[in-house]
Amino acid sequence: MEQIFGWPGLGAYFVRAAAARDVPALQASALVLGGGFILANRLADVLQILIDPRSRRSSGVHARAPRRRRDGAGHVAATGHKADARTETT
Repeated sequence: MEQIFGWPGLGAYFVRAAAARDVPALQASALVLGGGFILANRLADVLQILIDPRSRRSSGVHARAPRRRRDGAGHVAATGHKADARTETT
């Protein structure tokens, strides 16, 4: 984008700093680029949850735990999960 529109940006600054062996400038530009990438991904995740109601139901902490089945006597049926080993089946 910088070459197409002729706007100097962070990419050109990064290249100039690398050519001049300016380590603090390289570190700062890498930090800004990395932080921008993380923020853009976080924003995309939030927008996806807001736009698509299906992802709202199955995202994060608010997701439902699977239901346990009970047999006719009220005992929890074994489903092969670690949590079933901790439940009392008397």
